[in-house]
Amino acid sequence: MISGEPKDIVDDDEDSAIQPGMPLPEPITPTAIQVAAHNLTHLPYRSWCSHCVRARRANSHHRSIPSSRQRTTPLLVADYCFVRDCQDKELATVLVGRLYPSKALFAVVCDQKGVDNYVVTRLAHFIRDSGHSHIVYRSDQERSIRAMFEEAFRLSHRQGSCYNPKLQQFVPEESSVGESQSNGKAESTVQRLEDMIRTYKSALEDRIKFRIPSNHALTRWIVDHAASVYNRHVCNADGATPYEAIHGQKSTGKLCEFGEVVFYYVPKRIRSKMDLRFCIGVFLGNSLNSHEAL
Repeated sequence: MISGEPKDIVDDDEDSAIQPGMPLPEPITPTAIQVAAHNLTHLPYRSWCSHCVRARRANSHHRSIPSSRQRTTPLLVADYCFVRDCQDKELATVLVGRLYPSKALFAVVCDQKGVDNYVVTRLAHFIRDSGHSHIVYRSDQERSIRAMFEEAFRLSHRQGSCYNPKLQQFVPEESSVGESQSNGKAESTVQRLEDMIRTYKSALEDRIKFRIPSNHALTRWIVDHAASVYNRHVCNADGATPYEAIHGQKSTGKLCEFGEVVFYYVPKRIRSKMDLRFCIGVFLGNSLNSHEAL
């Protein structure tokens, strides 16, 4: 992937600890005789039997833990990056943001620079879900990012303009024009995300024996997955992940390799009693703010 010329950046995550992911359980492989005997009645329930799993397995339990973490006034930094490989004719434009002190990562593929309704909605959700009411934001004074911020703040259930000092809600803080080093936190975030996107893209291409172009729909899912994995598993200096810093608890979502074929649970509200409880799908990551698998 290519994102312009190399730049001097400030990488404050180089020595970060990693919180291991929780893999999906894998059943013990039975012998052919055991399979044949089980198929006679499908009793008792066996986790290695696809029919038992799809028709009878209960969903995982959901447990909540109260949050006691205190939050301070946050700083939100953002920048664009452009990803492709040498065979791509088109660039994928990605808006990358990071919220301090939790260091929560935000990333989304943009169809265009400036006010993109989908990107604005995603950014507004990110702002709301952070739990903060007073945010200082920083960019490189690029008009497209400033316009994106303005619309996202307006959409995040706040009233008025983010530039109105009387509201004391959102305080703009910009880096100097032409001096990207002064926005080093954003530069560091971009490089960290690009490294993760490149890794997941390489691993998936090797497994499926297919090159994923920058404008492919899978690129969007890889970007989302990279941000989600970072927020859930990369620890800050205090040993907590960005997810813990915001939600006050560790992520308990099950994790498997991006693009892996898995059984997924079909919620009761969208199935009838005789419908199968589990169906086959392709794992595309976890929701940014819940334990749901995509």
